[in-house]
Amino acid sequence: MLAGLKLYGGSNTLSPVVHLHLEHPSGNAATDTATLRRIADHVLSNSNILVTVSHYSNLDWVRPPASLIIFVNVALTDAELANISAALRKATKAVLNV
Repeated sequence: MLAGLKLYGGSNTLSPVVHLHLEHPSGNAATDTATLRRIADHVLSNSNILVTVSHYSNLDWVRPPASLIIFVNVALTDAELANISAALRKATKAVLNV
């Protein structure tokens, strides 16, 4: 569990893609995207782990909420997964003050 973020779509264990949404979104897509981008930038600059932020067109009628996108594969070891989790935990604490 990551304070400040909630897992979306994680019930399908066959998918290698995990989306993490803000636990308490602001209601403004641009603000939420900027917050998630700060988390992703923190993870990259402090842990050298690349995390992407969802990007949708302004032309879309209905856009999913902004999310951090994590790609997971079977080649990752338990230690690597723990390292990623710790980096995300540290970044969310720094950015969201949780």
